[in-house]
Amino acid sequence: MKEIRILHLFPKRLSLYGEYGNLSILKKVLTDGGYAVSVTEYEEGPLSLDGVDFVYVGSGTEDALLLAEGMLSPHAEAIRQSVENGTLWLATGNAMALFGSKITRKSVTCDALGLFPYTCRIDDESRISGDVLTTDDNLFGASLVGYINTSCTFDGVDAPILGLRLNPGVNFAEGYKYRSFFATQMIGPFLVKNPPALQAFCRRLTGDDTFALPADSYAQKAYETALEELSKRV
Repeated sequence: MKEIRILHLFPKRLSLYGEYGNLSILKKVLTDGGYAVSVTEYEEGPLSLDGVDFVYVGSGTEDALLLAEGMLSPHAEAIRQSVENGTLWLATGNAMALFGSKITRKSVTCDALGLFPYTCRIDDESRISGDVLTTDDNLFGASLVGYINTSCTFDGVDAPILGLRLNPGVNFAEGYKYRSFFATQMIGPFLVKNPPALQAFCRRLTGDDTFALPADSYAQKAYETALEELSKRV
């Protein structure tokens, strides 16, 4: 059985909302399924994407986000090739901004990595926050639950989306997908709260379309409870 190699970008700088939990649950589920899993962490310096099966980057403060962009900028072409070659990527929270074309904050615009055409505007004076419930007509075929707390708004998102946020007073398209690159602004962490998404990622990584999570797990029960309660509020 193959080893699954994971790269965690900026686990110290971009793990503001317990985002490391995304990799903790992923590694546990894959290991319980009989797979060997290795996790490499990257904070600075040379970056190697060779042989990596999955790359994860989480959310952080706005200052940390811009610092991370500067560190990744020299590796933009390697990151582009990784995405084009089919490596699985997940960006959560405001990390989605890293991969667009521009980031604007306080009337200052800087280049992002330029992988995708969308732009990000950071408004330090305004935040969108609240519980999230999506419709089920998304890339995972199930309603997703979570939380958002962001000062980022995105323009020019023209790729398939994760779903429509149904948050009282806030209804708009969410997330981004290109090949095996996925992004969502949901935090909390996303894969822990959403077993359907976790299972989909496990299936992609293992190549096993029958890979299934335990139906009676605590995570599944928590997801079902959150889904029920949030549905009452929409």
